[in-house]
Amino acid sequence: MRRLLPAVIILTAIYATGTFGSADAQVPYVQIYFDSNLHQTTTRCTENAAYDTLHVVAHNMNADISSIEYRIHYTEWTVFLGDLLPPGAASVGDSNQGIRISYSSPLSVFAPAVVQSVRIGWACNEECPLYDYGLIVQPHPESGKVVAHRWLGGTDIEAVGMASLLCGSVDTEERTWGRIKALYR
Repeated sequence: MRRLLPAVIILTAIYATGTFGSADAQVPYVQIYFDSNLHQTTTRCTENAAYDTLHVVAHNMNADISSIEYRIHYTEWTVFLGDLLPPGAASVGDSNQGIRISYSSPLSVFAPAVVQSVRIGWACNEECPLYDYGLIVQPHPESGKVVAHRWLGGTDIEAVGMASLLCGSVDTEERTWGRIKALYR
């Protein structure tokens, strides 16, 4: 019995890891990026920048999708100018009030994929305030969800809307560790 118990524990651990591994735990989400390389989710609002293009990106959906719906909450420092859709896409509404985008051919979201771009104008002061402003992907006002639809079968893929920050509160390039630790004393 003593020899059997460790084997059962090891087999249970292997089974649990294989079944409930990190790949299964990835949550689908939609986030705004400030750069075309899709690295920058925080930026500083500057008076010099008049217009910009933001990129709305879907992550961890592990499917080809036929459509997606959501809304973007813009800050008082950004002015919504218009939606830019990928070739072959059509939309109902706009990202400011709630948008539904349909694709004429499957959009692969097995890796991060740009679902649309947005043109904005900046309405900034010279310096950022003491708090963060978030551009937030929110649920569509009619469905109450951030949701994509699979190309085959049409089943829903519910996602989480993420916030991207203007004027992020901690710039590690401009602060020392001592100054950061002093915030928590």
